[in-house]
Amino acid sequence: MNLHLRYRPEVFNEVSGNAIELEKLKGILSKKEKPHAFLFSGPTGCGKTTLGRLTARTLGCSEKDYREVDSAEFTGVDHIRGIRRNSHYKPVDGPCRVWLL
Repeated sequence: MNLHLRYRPEVFNEVSGNAIELEKLKGILSKKEKPHAFLFSGPTGCGKTTLGRLTARTLGCSEKDYREVDSAEFTGVDHIRGIRRNSHYKPVDGPCRVWLL
């Protein structure tokens, strides 16, 4: 197993750095009404994917409803159309679907 996967934080309290952003994200996720989209941006290695995975887990997203798509792999309009077409379906197991692009 790769080190970045083996030692990836499992809960928000294990994340180091980004303290202000973490507190804001925890506050948003603790509310009853949650936004329908989150945007994580920043340079490579700053924790965008980790925070996206933790957010999906906190929202109760199941493995069947979680999709992680590498943006470098889909470069055409057809891939975007496929994502848009599939994003309209209801979740299989959990309360939500998460697409991490």
